[in-house]
Amino acid sequence: MPIPDLMRRLRLIYLLLFCTFIFLPRTSFAQDYICISTDPVNGQITFTWSFPNVASTAAYYTFQWSLTSGIWDQNVYEQFSNPPLVTAYTIPGINGNNKRYYFRLYEVNANGSGFETWPSNIFLTATGIDKRVAKLDWNPGWLGSVGIHHLQRLENGVWNTIYSIPNDLTYVTQTYTYNDTLTNPPCDTTRISYRVFFEQRFGSCSSVSNINSADVLGRFIPQDPPIDTVSIFQDPTGTYTGCPVISWSKSPSKDITGYIIYRKDPVFIAIDTIPSGSTQFIDKAVKGCSGSFTYALAAINDCGKTSPGTFIITPHNIVIDALSIDPCERKAFLNWNAYDYMPGGLGGYIVYRQVNSGSFTAVDTLAPGITSFYDSIRFINGNEYTYFIRAFSQTGTRSSSSCVKKVTYKGPVIPDTIYITQVSIVNNSVVEASYYYSPDNRIREMVLERSDSPGGPFSPVDTLGSQTGNFLLQQAHLTDPTANVSHQSYFYRLTMIDSCNNATLYSENISRTIFLSCSSPTTQSSLIEWNTYSEWYNGVEQYEIYRTFDGIPDPSAPLGQVTGSSFSYLDDQVSVPTSVHVCYYIRAVEFPGNPVAGNAFSLSNIACAFRETLFFMPNAFNPRGTNNKFRPVQSYIASDGFMMQIYNKWGQMIFETTDIIAGWDGNIKGSLAPVGLYAYNIRYKSLQGEEYGKRGTVMLVE
Repeated sequence: MPIPDLMRRLRLIYLLLFCTFIFLPRTSFAQDYICISTDPVNGQITFTWSFPNVASTAAYYTFQWSLTSGIWDQNVYEQFSNPPLVTAYTIPGINGNNKRYYFRLYEVNANGSGFETWPSNIFLTATGIDKRVAKLDWNPGWLGSVGIHHLQRLENGVWNTIYSIPNDLTYVTQTYTYNDTLTNPPCDTTRISYRVFFEQRFGSCSSVSNINSADVLGRFIPQDPPIDTVSIFQDPTGTYTGCPVISWSKSPSKDITGYIIYRKDPVFIAIDTIPSGSTQFIDKAVKGCSGSFTYALAAINDCGKTSPGTFIITPHNIVIDALSIDPCERKAFLNWNAYDYMPGGLGGYIVYRQVNSGSFTAVDTLAPGITSFYDSIRFINGNEYTYFIRAFSQTGTRSSSSCVKKVTYKGPVIPDTIYITQVSIVNNSVVEASYYYSPDNRIREMVLERSDSPGGPFSPVDTLGSQTGNFLLQQAHLTDPTANVSHQSYFYRLTMIDSCNNATLYSENISRTIFLSCSSPTTQSSLIEWNTYSEWYNGVEQYEIYRTFDGIPDPSAPLGQVTGSSFSYLDDQVSVPTSVHVCYYIRAVEFPGNPVAGNAFSLSNIACAFRETLFFMPNAFNPRGTNNKFRPVQSYIASDGFMMQIYNKWGQMIFETTDIIAGWDGNIKGSLAPVGLYAYNIRYKSLQGEEYGKRGTVMLVE
């Protein structure tokens, strides 16, 4: 590079460095200071400055001002020659209360060199942005000043500092901002004055901004508290149980000092005012069981301003209007008023039940539109049943409970036990069923029912009713005259009929009659068989076998005994005459120790031995010979019902008898009949009662 060009470049760099040093805004000297204050009355701005480092060499100061930084009106200036160490100057013709001004202070030395700085008056703006917040903005006075900005609020004639911040010496911060939040905002719209007081670290003066005021809005009318629910209070002491309890959330407004409680009666009237910390109120003056009460709330703040009140959304407590138990239907009926204004929407109702002093249990959950319920548990006489209804929100986070309502069930009187003590066959024709029930004086009507099988179906065969106002005897019997006891066994049960004409209780046991059958394996024996008797608490101890001869009890009774697990018996009849009609019956005996009714027994039907009838008449006889009588040769013929007639050859009846053993001895009125042929006519019956007839002839010989 040529030498002349290099020299020109060096001179240019030197000139730029010199100008930068001379004419850039003056940096902060430790002992230099500038104070700029605005008169709060007339807005005049007073400058106070001191540059002790250059004061002895300063020839004069040039002072200029403008509304735009860096653009200086050459005609608007002042010049100070031979300035003192501290110079103060009040600028005429400008008002620092309305605007921000920019100043250029230029100091010229005797040698022609100079320094300059561009300060500004501190201009503060204040704007109310909320009922308790003022937004404050201001600019720094001199960026090179070492000190602290004190933002001050005028309170009772005294400027109180509310915020302090050091001056930014980095020349970055051009505007300071602070939001003044009032701890106790005014009740009405109020103008609040502010200023900035800049405290210099060096020097004997301070800078003061203009005074500006913000209109802070007065406190608004508070917002209503969100009312929650009205429910019924359950007081552990019992004193205020049943009183309505109102719940709500706190008002979103600040400075709330209390809440006003209103009850509709029939218009809304204030019934109490409670502190702001409360979110629940118990209306101890009324009982929620006697009616549905509607409530509203209003918030009141420390300025005495009251919210509009929740008179549109007015919840109320639930009242169970009706509770009764139908003794015949055995259903409890509940009816209640619908719950209105549930926060988040009504989700439905839950029905709770308590029996006597037990715990409440949820019985059912119902849809929002349902306000009645039937409860059909097995109600017990004398028990107390208590109900209440709980409405719940769709979110499940809110609820309202009704007052409890009680009812004592008084239904048909039902015994604890109905027991068939025995079923037995009487006179081989009627079934008799005996019973026992406990406690006594509980049953007014009993029905005996019969079936062919233990699983039914059962049909009524007899009814035993008491006289009006009385009860059945604790022990008695019913009968079944329609049973075909010689054909089969039957099953029986007892049914209690209550005052509602309902079959409400069956006997604890189903009893079965004994059906006895008889057969003849041989001509001289009988096999009897039967079904088991059922049922007794202690079961069958033994079966006793009884026999009759022509309807007369066998004197050797009982014929035999077998255990309760045996169901047949073989009777040897070698010594029994063939003309005797043999029949049997069984007597079942219960094991002793039955706790309900002891000494029970059951008789079976009567079953007779069946023998094949044998009947033969000889065709000749000799009155003077060995077979000297004309009579039948027979076995298993009934002794009754026999008749024999003898006729001569002319058709005249010469003999008649009903004695099957005596027969005809061949005599006619005491004289021997002539030899010859005679006719006979005979009628007889089998042991089973079947009738027969026989005719023929017989030859009388000598």
